[in-house]
Amino acid sequence: MDWRHWLNAIVGAWFIVAPWVLGLTHLNTATWFSMVIGAVQVVAAVWGSLWMPAASWRSVPDWITLVTGFWFLVHPFLGHFEDWQYFGTIVPALATMVLSLWTLMMHSGSMGNRAGRI
Repeated sequence: MDWRHWLNAIVGAWFIVAPWVLGLTHLNTATWFSMVIGAVQVVAAVWGSLWMPAASWRSVPDWITLVTGFWFLVHPFLGHFEDWQYFGTIVPALATMVLSLWTLMMHSGSMGNRAGRI
């Protein structure tokens, strides 16, 4: 089990509740997208923590969480968010993307090969 997956699951749970915490529930479409895509992120992250793929970039759960992170990076710019509300979405989105890419790199062996050369 990889701690990065569990952290992505926690961030996905944040996206589910974020519309209420950030005061965005008046934006119905944004609220629904946040809940649905956040739930997809939680499911993909838990799936990734339970499924250990071969060393490759073909880890479907990690690609799904990467895409959900990208969605949440773009999402605030599609609605009418206040300045402070952007940070409540963009920072967790960037964290999701970094964690997903890090995990994909670990699966590919590229980071492990570098560590072995030192």
